[in-house]
Formats: sequence, C-alpha cells, structure tokens
Amino acid sequence: MTEIRKISTDNPKELQKLWTDVFHDDEIFISDFFTFLADDMTAFAAEQDGLYVGSAYVLNIFTYTNGGVALPCPYVYAIGVHPEFRGQGIGKALTVACRDFCAEKYGVSCLVPANAELFEYYKGAGYVPALYATEYTIEREGAVKAELTSISAAEYGQLREELLANVPHMKYNDSALRFLEKISEDLFVIRSDDAYAIAAYECRDTLFVTELLCSNENVRGFAAALLWHLDAEELTYRTLTNEVPAENAKTFGIVSRSISDSPIYMGPAFD
Repeated sequence: MTEIRKISTDNPKELQKLWTDVFHDDEIFISDFFTFLADDMTAFAAEQDGLYVGSAYVLNIFTYTNGGVALPCPYVYAIGVHPEFRGQGIGKALTVACRDFCAEKYGVSCLVPANAELFEYYKGAGYVPALYATEYTIEREGAVKAELTSISAAEYGQLREELLANVPHMKYNDSALRFLEKISEDLFVIRSDDAYAIAAYECRDTLFVTELLCSNENVRGFAAALLWHLDAEELTYRTLTNEVPAENAKTFGIVSRSISDSPIYMGPAFD
C-alpha cells in the first residue's frame, strides 16, 4: 500500500538518494536545491513499507504578474518515482497531491513537463497549457556591438522585471534568483549603445542560454554578441514567444487552472 503524505525536509539525505536514483543529477545540483529553496519548499513523498519510493516538491517561488495583477503560482517540481516502483500510478498520485495542496492554499500551481509526451499525462491530472517560450539555435553571425558585465542575482531580478513589465510572466522570488545564479555559469547584462539585454547561461553539450531578454527587438543580435564574447561556435537561447516567428514557439509549461487570456512567459525552469 502506497501512502502519499507531506513530509519534512529538515534531513533530506533519503530524499537526495531517491532524487539521484530517479533523475541521475549530480550531487552538487541536488544539494543546492535543498539549500537554496528550503524555506520555500513543501515536499510530498510516496511511502511503501517505511521507504520513500517517490517524491515531489511544491516551490512557492513564482508570482504570476500581469500589470497590477499578482497571484502566487507555486511551481510543482521534480515529480519522480523510483524505477522499481513505476507503473503503479504513484507519479499521478503525487501530482494530484501537490495540485490539491496548491489549490487549497494558493488557488493555482504550475509545472513544466520534462518532455512533450508528458503534456498529455499531466492534462489527465487537470493541468492546461499556459506557459510559453521559444528556443533558437544560432551559429556565429553578425552581432550588435555590446559590452558584457556579470551581475548579481538581485540585479538580474530587477532588470528582468523592467524588461517584462508589459508582459504576463512569472516573477521569481529572491530564493529562485539565488538558485538560478548558483546553477548558472553566469548572469549577464549586455549593453549596446541604445539597448540592453540580460542573460543566464549554462554549459551543456553546447552553450545554452536559459533566458535572453532585451529592451529592443534585436534578440538575435544580442544572442550573437553573447556567442562571440563567450567564444562559442553555437548557442541555443530561450526567449519570449512574441519576439520570434510563431513556428518556433512551443508550449513550455502548464497551470492547474486558467489564469490568463494571453500566453504567460516563464523563463528558466531549472531544467
């Protein structure tokens, strides 16, 4: 018999071991997750015979922001079941437990499926598409003349809100920004003569910019500037849906109930 219940994360060693078995992330990322987001975290576990066989986390780190509207929208994150216990409906039970907890406490929640096939799975738990982003991959090409400067998490958050002031989006709290700073290679402001952009990037198989926002419409020019300054041959960046052709837009995340008539921009998903 599997019991789904809310648990303490004061001593996360067993949860960290389960995370490794499920997602195979490195120990540093897992440790940082529990360190930086502990104060904003509610954990749920699936337990069988005294052992945790699945877990999921509600992170109260996002606020849906649209003009004067500000609605807490917790992020349901890292829903996972140990490989030996899959196929028993545990993942869906964890999802529903997190969804219902958020519905009662906040009214809504969001999550980002790990792959396209999981969108249908989570729709079965009542979630609907709402969060959108675009990704482009470019190689070396013409760049705007720009200067890159590393900035702090707090500075990044302030500039991010300035750039997204007129866009329905998820605002990140201080904990989320500090975690983003920790798991990123760097946070930048990129300034040209008449515009600026912000970027968070990671080194994966190729250079991946988890968020690129700019004050004019030349996102691609700023992406090229990043590529040149970081001395890379190829770069993939994620940005606003309405700033690139529609064919490159994709559903990025889902919410437990409709909260906007317009696409909502999310940004880095700690993926």
